[in-house]
Amino acid sequence: MKYLFNIFNFFLLLNAVVLPQPGVRYLDAVFTDVDVTSDIEYGESVAYDGRKVKLLLDIYAPANDTVTERPLIVFIHGGGFKSNDKVGQFNSLFAGSFAKRGYVVASINYRLSPSSMSQSEEYFKSLYRAVQDAKAAVRFFRTTAGIYKININQIFAAGSSAGAMTALHLAYMDQDEVPSFIDINEMGTIEGTGGNPGPSSKVQGVINLWGAMWNINWIEENDAPVFNVHGMADKTVPFDSSSTYHGFTYGSKIIYDQAAAKHIKSGLILFENTGHTLDHDIAKQDSVISEAAFWLYSVFIKGHSMNTGHTAPFRKYSGRNDETSGYGEFVRLNREHRKIF
Repeated sequence: MKYLFNIFNFFLLLNAVVLPQPGVRYLDAVFTDVDVTSDIEYGESVAYDGRKVKLLLDIYAPANDTVTERPLIVFIHGGGFKSNDKVGQFNSLFAGSFAKRGYVVASINYRLSPSSMSQSEEYFKSLYRAVQDAKAAVRFFRTTAGIYKININQIFAAGSSAGAMTALHLAYMDQDEVPSFIDINEMGTIEGTGGNPGPSSKVQGVINLWGAMWNINWIEENDAPVFNVHGMADKTVPFDSSSTYHGFTYGSKIIYDQAAAKHIKSGLILFENTGHTLDHDIAKQDSVISEAAFWLYSVFIKGHSMNTGHTAPFRKYSGRNDETSGYGEFVRLNREHRKIF
C-alpha cells in the first residue's frame, strides 16, 4: 500500500512540475513562456529635424533559460520609414515565436521621417538613418553580450517591409557604395553616431520579409546568407523588379537569384495571390516564421559547436521529406530552399 501511495505521489509531482516542451532548440518551440524587457536604451542620435532621439528596444528571451550564449535576432519594424513602432502585432508574433525556440530577439525603434516625404532620395536618406541605428543596436549587443547572454558570432538581422530593407542594407551596403547624394558631412558614415563604438556591426544572416534593395549588385560573394519571403501580388514592394518602392526596385525573387549567382546560401518563399505583409494573414505569417526558423537552424546551427541545451538529434521539420513536399520544391538541408505556395 505504501508502495502504491508513493507511485501516486510521484505522478502528482510530475503533473505539478512544468516540464520542457519536446523538440529541438532553435527549431521547435521548446519554451512555453517568454520574458519581455521593454524600453532599453541602446543609443541616441539626431532626427531629420535636429532633435535628439533616444533609441529604444525591447528584448524577448525564453523564460528560465540556462544557456549563456544564445543567437540574437535584431528585428526591425516596417512602416515606410514614416510610422509604426517596435511594438506591433507582427513584431510580437515574430519575436515571441523565435524566443520560444530559444533565440533572443531585440525589436528596435529607429529614427523615423516625416509623412510628407515623397522623393526617392528622401526615402533612401530615411533608410540610411535606419541602417545607422540598426548598426548601433548590433554593436550594443556585442558590447553587452555577457549581460544578455548573446553569442556575438550568431547575430542576425530581420525585418518586415521597410524594416526588411533596413536589414538588407545593413548586411550588404558598404560605405563606398553609399550613393553620392548622401552628404557624409551632414549625415555621418554608415556606422552612424548612435553609440557603442568599437565592436563590429556585421550580421551573420538576414531574414527579409517582403523587402527590396536599392542596388542588387551590393550583394557580393562571401556576403551573409539571406532568407526571403514575399507575396507575388504585392502592390507596395515588388517581389521581382516589375515596379519600384521609391527607388527600392529589387524584391525577394531578385535578391534570391543574386545570392544564388554569388554562391550565397539563400532561401525563398513566394505566396501566389497574396499581397504586402502576406495580407496580414496570421496563418501565413506564422508559417513563414516556422520556415525561417528551419532555414536558420539548417544553415547556421545544425552541425555547429553551439550549446543548444538539448541533446535531441535533428529531425526533419514537421515530418516533411528533405527533397520535396506537396506544395513546392524543397532543396536539401544546408543548401537552399525555394517554395511557391
